Amino acid sequence: MHPDFAKLFAGHMGMCAVILNVLIDKGIITQDELRERFEQARDAAANCSGGPATAEALAAIVCYLDPTPRRMS
Repeated sequence: MHPDFAKLFAGHMGMCAVILNVLIDKGIITQDELRERFEQARDAAANCSGGPATAEALAAIVCYLDPTPRRMS
């Protein structure tokens, strides 16, 4: 794996967060709708080969979108 992969991935995640915040601020999608979509993606990723790491990253995004404590299964 390339040594800068983590930095590249973090940069992409940061840009996604900015874009998602703009969509929420503009009223294009609500925070609840977005959280639901990420939960669906997390569940799908958890069922795929090699998906658990992706599922954990998506779970972190869900936690960011809804900071109230909840158990991620």
